[in-house]
Order: sequence, then C-alpha cells, then structure tokens
Amino acid sequence: MGSKAAFIVGAGVGYVLGTRAGRQRFETLQGWAATAWRSPQVQAGVTELKGKAADLARSESAALKGRVVESVRTAVGSSRGLAPSSPVEAYPVDPGAPVPPVAAAADESPSGSA
Repeated sequence: MGSKAAFIVGAGVGYVLGTRAGRQRFETLQGWAATAWRSPQVQAGVTELKGKAADLARSESAALKGRVVESVRTAVGSSRGLAPSSPVEAYPVDPGAPVPPVAAAADESPSGSA
C-alpha cells in the first residue's frame, strides 16, 4: 500500500512540475507556429492549395454526386429487401437530375401502382 501512495505522490509532483515547464514550452512553440503561419511563403502556399482544392471540387462534383446517388439507391433497395436485380437499380442514374425524397420514393412502386 505504501508503494502505491508513493507512486501517486510522485506522479502528482511530476505532473505539477511538468505542467509548469510544459506550459512555458507550449507557449514558445505556439509563438513559433503563429509566426510561421503568418509568413508570406506559407500564406502563398495556402492560397495555391485553396485554388487547387476548389478546382478539384468543381471538376469532380458531378462524378461524386453520381456515386452518392447510386450508393443511396443501393442502400434503400437493400433496406427494403430488394434483390440486386430489383427495379430500384433499373432506374438510370442521371447526375444532373434532382433526387426525390426517400419517403416519397418508398411510397411509389416502379410500375406506378400502389
């Protein structure tokens, strides 16, 4: 029991001393990081990467939308207990078409009758 208490006291003392020294070191590192972030070279790189990310998002958005729509249709079909060759997958995926709400799609049957 005594060794457990000594360990806890030692850990507490180490924590207190470490946090005092650690806080000072943290503030020093934080200052360096802030200085580096504000540098013109870093900001030029950030601006360039933002532009590249925007270009990528514009060029890939249609393909991504098509994959998301297909995944949702597959998930809805499997949650409704439909086989892979079900009418849900027979609908062509048009990435430009609006996606109907899931509740409305669930009320309709593929043949148009309820």
